[in-house]
Amino acid sequence: MRRRSGAASAAGALATVAAAAVAIAGAPHAAAPPGDQKTIVHALNRVGFGPRPGDLERIQTTGLQRYIDQQLLPERAPDPGMAGGWPAWQASA
Repeated sequence: MRRRSGAASAAGALATVAAAAVAIAGAPHAAAPPGDQKTIVHALNRVGFGPRPGDLERIQTTGLQRYIDQQLLPERAPDPGMAGGWPAWQASA
């Protein structure tokens, strides 16, 4: 049996995660996860870096499934701060 190099193994793992994220995001959800405080805090600790001020209230309003979808596919999440695109950077002399 031939062992894969670290880069090949990491690339394979990344491809697997990306395929799973696309499959999850595209598939209809059988049941949305519960939206109680304990479940939301648990998800914030597992999916992100824990709750920030306002996260709990925002997720209770929008729904835990939408938060999870945004974490898996951030390009679909609204980002009003970037609506105008990247600012023009000027090289300093």
